[in-house]
Amino acid sequence: MKKTTVFVAMILWTAVAAAQTAVVRGEVFDDSGLLPGVNIAVSGQSVRVSTDADGAFAVELQPGVYDLSFSFPRYTSEVRSVNLRPDAIKDLEIEMRPAADNPDFSSAEPAKEEELSEVTRSALKIFIFVRNYLLRMP
Repeated sequence: MKKTTVFVAMILWTAVAAAQTAVVRGEVFDDSGLLPGVNIAVSGQSVRVSTDADGAFAVELQPGVYDLSFSFPRYTSEVRSVNLRPDAIKDLEIEMRPAADNPDFSSAEPAKEEELSEVTRSALKIFIFVRNYLLRMP
C-alpha cells in the first residue's frame, strides 16, 4: 500500500510540475520577409533553438524572467526580455536589421560557420544512428 501511495504521489507531482511551463513563440523577419535559421539563445539556460523555414520559433520554459538573444550572420543581434507566468503563451515579433558595418549583403564575405544548435545536433545524432542501423540490416 505504501509503495502504491508513493508511486501515485510521484505521478501527480510530475503532472503538476509539467503543467508549470510557459511558451515563448513568434516570428523573426527583416525588411524582405521572414528569416529562417535565426539562432535564439535563452539567458541562464542551455536552451538554443533556431527559426524554422517559415521564420517561426517556439520555446517552452519554466516560469520566470528571461532574455532571449536573436542572432543571424550579417545582422545586428536583438535581445528581448520576457516575464513568463505558469501556462502563459508570449508572442513576439522580432525585426532583424543588417549590421551597420555590413549593410550590403551582395558584397559581404560569407559568414563563418556557426555552432550547431542543440536541436540540430540531436537530429544529426538520430539520423546517424538510423543510418548505421539500416546499414547493418541483412
